[in-house]
Amino acid sequence: MYVAPTFEAMDRLELNEARSALQAHGPDALAEYLRSLDRAFGGRHFLLSANGTDLITGNSLAGLLPRATDLRYRGYFHGVFHLAQRSDDGQFCFAVVGTAIQTGPATWGYFAVCMIVTTGLLLFSLLYLVFPLRRIRDALHAFGKGQMELRIASHREDEIGQVAANFNAMAERVEQSFRTERLLLQDISHELRAPLARLSLAVHLAKQQRQDDLTAQIETNVKKLSALVGEITEFHQRWSAIENQAPLQDADLEQIVRNAVQDASIEASSRSVTIELQSSSMILHNTRPELIGRVLENVLRNAIVHSSPGSHIEVAMHHQLNEAIVTVRDFGGGVPPERLERIFDPFYREEDSQSERPGLGLGLSIARRGVQWHGGTLHAENASPGLRLIAIFPLNEKANAPSAKQR
Repeated sequence: MYVAPTFEAMDRLELNEARSALQAHGPDALAEYLRSLDRAFGGRHFLLSANGTDLITGNSLAGLLPRATDLRYRGYFHGVFHLAQRSDDGQFCFAVVGTAIQTGPATWGYFAVCMIVTTGLLLFSLLYLVFPLRRIRDALHAFGKGQMELRIASHREDEIGQVAANFNAMAERVEQSFRTERLLLQDISHELRAPLARLSLAVHLAKQQRQDDLTAQIETNVKKLSALVGEITEFHQRWSAIENQAPLQDADLEQIVRNAVQDASIEASSRSVTIELQSSSMILHNTRPELIGRVLENVLRNAIVHSSPGSHIEVAMHHQLNEAIVTVRDFGGGVPPERLERIFDPFYREEDSQSERPGLGLGLSIARRGVQWHGGTLHAENASPGLRLIAIFPLNEKANAPSAKQR
């Protein structure tokens, strides 16, 4: 809409200039003007009569004329550029053959330079903008899964560097808050052990002098409180040990699952529950094998506790894409759908099992945290009948396992 009319206006101007040169000064002046156009634009320029005769040489160039119904023509013919422009009165026609407009080595060089510059800008945007943003995104994702010791290594001073610095500062505060809370609970549980031990001894002595329901109830509650304090202490000790463990290592997931099933079978047999295992060989990278064993131990213990005597538990493992999936299904009563996520909360227990089943509600919370520590997920679903717990671990060597402060 813009370029074509502009060129047509230039063609008409050249036509009028050539016509004026011929009429004012003759064929020699016309020839000189046309040669100047040849030098400036390339190709050959002609001024023709209405029937196509070259007004300088007298040769017939009728093939260069546009169709009788057209005033102008512009395009390629057999790979050569042609241009023709009739005057308004129809007495003259300005024609051009083979101008520098056709694509040549210079044009391809220009395109090559454009491609190189565009590729350079694309690589710059990938290296300087996209990849750093992806690292920040992955760090936020991993931090949200519980890897609170993760930090983003960045020396940039622009907005992306400021985002990384703000994330590191936030992560430091959150991690410090969690560590403070953990130490506080550990100190409280430690301080409670001594008075609880004295209270237990006092209850024991009281029972020797007075045997009634009151002392029995006191003794039961003291035992529950002692167990609660002990489990809190064990919970923090386990995670402190994990954080200070040796470097990550590869592990045979099948062997870990088999060992966990074998250890759980003793407790299951005491409740007349059997465990069926379907396994396949899988190797996990960047793992804490002991932590994975504790995850499976807690999941299996939960299944045993909620299984009816004489029933069985199904344990299966398979891999899908770059993930190892371990499922544990019991055939108990299941969990109401609205409480499926709550079973992973610390100290949560089903309301109808408070006095019937052992445990303080920390097992599945510990298990989920252990799976998340490896960059995986642990979730529950009703199997109708029973409950199915699904643990997903990444198989690839770049699994989200926090082995250092910085990445």
